[in-house]
Parts: sequence; C-alpha cells; structure tokens
Amino acid sequence: MVSKTRMLDWVKGFEWQDVERGLDESPELIGFRDNKGRNWLHLCCGVNAAKTKQKPADSIRTADVLARAQRRRRWPQRYAAA
Repeated sequence: MVSKTRMLDWVKGFEWQDVERGLDESPELIGFRDNKGRNWLHLCCGVNAAKTKQKPADSIRTADVLARAQRRRRWPQRYAAA
C-alpha cells in the first residue's frame, strides 16, 4: 500500500514509473484531492521542472500516467473490454 506522502514525493519528483506502480498497487489514491481541491495531475503540473532541475520529458510522462489513471477510473468498462 502506497501512502499519500510517498505518492506526492513521486509526483513532484516526476518519478513516473513509481507513480504508475503506486496507482496500480493502491487504486484508491487516484481520487485524491488536497485541501485546496487539487488532484495529482494539478500537483504535477505545478512543479517548475527548470527550477527543480528535472527533465521536462519526465514531467510529461508523469502527467500522462496520471491522466491515463484518471480515465481508467472514469470509464473502467472501456478498459476492461480492451
């Protein structure tokens, strides 16, 4: 089971492989919102890759993982049939 704190570190660190594995392991985290109403994708997009000296490609990959997870949550039957 993955904690929200660990997931937040992965999301802000653009560790997309860990984010993907964490959401597979703990799918209930997909619906997370912080006290300001932001979800994981909002938090990911709020990180300045240049300022934190991270690769922009990793931020895009992390955002893609998060967006796909949200789509699977909304339309699980579409992905189950595929």
